[in-house]
Amino acid sequence: AIESIDGKQLICNPRANAQRMAEGARRLVMPEVPEDIFIAAVSEAVSLNRDHVPDYASGGAMYIRPLLFASGPMLPLKV
Repeated sequence: AIESIDGKQLICNPRANAQRMAEGARRLVMPEVPEDIFIAAVSEAVSLNRDHVPDYASGGAMYIRPLLFASGPMLPLKV
């Protein structure tokens, strides 16, 4: 997430990130997170952590790393 020159917080490439997570879920034979839910969750995480998004002048960004978690006796992998 970055801060724009007008102070708005922006999330970089949310659709591409949602697609990458969906691909990972398919490979791990896990349920995919629908794109709209993924983007809403990332937006909420950024909103709740807005104090940690560097200001525009710094040129920095807050790195966001969504993850999927599963538990069970076996996790089949597909290559």
